[in-house]
Amino acid sequence: ADEFIDTRPIPNGLKAYLENIEAEFDCVGWSIVDYFDLPTDDQGERTVPKRMKMRDRLPHHSNFKILARGSLANRNVFIDAGQHKALIDGEVVSPYLDRQLVLAHYPRRSAWQMISKSIMGYLKVIAAGQSELQQNRSIHYKNIFQAMRDGPKGLLEPNFVNDTYDDRDLVEDPIPYLGKPLRYTPAGEPLLKAIRVLTAYAEQLAEHHGMFIDTNEGVRMQAERTTAEWTVLF
Repeated sequence: ADEFIDTRPIPNGLKAYLENIEAEFDCVGWSIVDYFDLPTDDQGERTVPKRMKMRDRLPHHSNFKILARGSLANRNVFIDAGQHKALIDGEVVSPYLDRQLVLAHYPRRSAWQMISKSIMGYLKVIAAGQSELQQNRSIHYKNIFQAMRDGPKGLLEPNFVNDTYDDRDLVEDPIPYLGKPLRYTPAGEPLLKAIRVLTAYAEQLAEHHGMFIDTNEGVRMQAERTTAEWTVLF
């Protein structure tokens, strides 16, 4: 998870707050505030909200995530990619907005995690076909994806790997972490983890491609046509 609810503006607890929202609202909109990884973070701390303490001074009030009522599961509801809006019967739902509500967002836990996430995110869109590409899904991953494909040296420079975010107005403001200690997240080198994650995802994509070829003769024939290559020697 890269988003955590900042409970400090909700003194009576999240459950009580949500129960008091008027029934006419099917969704609640939460503003986002970004936290950033810094070289001075305690790399031995595996729990992200405890390790990453520096955030943008101001939240993104124009860019929010929605939380939808569970009762919507019985209706024709669609949660759009990124959880930025909900639609019922094709109509966008107007969420209840409270500027006090903030989601602490941790988009980059390390440079290597950001690289692996960007490559996986954009490959997922490419694999989904032209309709998803035309909707600019995961467009925020495209630049890093293309940089790793065409010129990775630029991303491996210190100003990206160990960014200090001197161009941003950051404040130290760690959120209270209310969860228990992590049990299944081993300590490890972020670079090696990124390599493992990317290799596993590439294998998964290849397995899905192979499954379609094995189970659909038309897909197999089309794949053979699109990958066939003529080489003229004379």
